Amino acid sequence: MLKMTALHWAAQHGHHSVAELLVKHGADVHALSKFDKSAFDIAVDIQHAELMQLLQEGMQNQVNRNAEASIINGSSTPQFFIQGVPNIQGGVVNLTDLIKT
Repeated sequence: MLKMTALHWAAQHGHHSVAELLVKHGADVHALSKFDKSAFDIAVDIQHAELMQLLQEGMQNQVNRNAEASIINGSSTPQFFIQGVPNIQGGVVNLTDLIKT
């Protein structure tokens, strides 16, 4: 089983309007698939800037329900990690810089 939520599938297929509706109605933007990917990670993989922005805003507005992440770093503050993207050492990330031209 892939453990993908409806939000994961919307991201996988680039369905911005579906993802927006899901986030608006409380979909867990922090949920991880079997491969430890969030919907945001999938949006980065498919290089969908509008979807990345929507999901990033959703992550900022939603409490992190992934307790494991809080346990690992000893903090209750939501933490966001972008994996597999070179030249990102932390701090502010311009989402348009993540898209290859």
